[in-house]
Amino acid sequence: MAPRICVVTGANKGIGYGIMKELCQKFDGLVYLTARNEERGKAAVAELNKLGYFPRFHLLDIDSEDSINTFAEYLKKTYNGLDVLVNNAAISYQRTATEPFGEKAENTIRVNYFGTLNVCHALFPLLRPHARVVHVSSSFGHLSYIDGDEPQASSLRSKLGSPTLTEEELNAIMNDYVRDQPPLRKEQCLHVTWHSFPTISRTYEEPIYGPRKRLLIGSMDPSLTQTKKFKCAHLPIVSE
Repeated sequence: MAPRICVVTGANKGIGYGIMKELCQKFDGLVYLTARNEERGKAAVAELNKLGYFPRFHLLDIDSEDSINTFAEYLKKTYNGLDVLVNNAAISYQRTATEPFGEKAENTIRVNYFGTLNVCHALFPLLRPHARVVHVSSSFGHLSYIDGDEPQASSLRSKLGSPTLTEEELNAIMNDYVRDQPPLRKEQCLHVTWHSFPTISRTYEEPIYGPRKRLLIGSMDPSLTQTKKFKCAHLPIVSE
């Protein structure tokens, strides 16, 4: 019988690394730590080995369709399936970042939204019946946080909350944000991608794969935690 397979993207540090430790303890199968940097990814695996955990490693850069397709082909040839996918990989800018807003918006949307979407396109066909998919997101992705100019903000909340919103329509909303269209322009780039994850879940869960494979797809908020990039003394570290 083929082993159960779990994949965590962007798992060499921070929340992704914390998720890896939990899965290595509790998942009955093989857990893959993926990262865009091979050296850092393998170093994270070595650290887990010291703790008595033995995940597998594979290079995966969600900003590269070639990298995504290479990984998908590897999973198909090696295991012919996937049981758990945790979409954690993402980029973010510090509040003090000096890059122009347009540059931050373009890079964040390209990687966090379109990169995650490309991972879904490549890996969802491999999902086995009763598979689980989790998008690591934030409570800031709740539609109530869209509070820009009216009536545009209300209209956008309605669009994003619509059960009939298509992937093409969601892509257009993300592209409009990059092109400086209200009301999302006032929001942090990272928040915009969080708004999209529930819709990605709806788009794939029912119309395409849900009824056939009985998938469970959702988004989760790991809550505020300390990571290498986000430090705050009163917050718990990832392992807590």
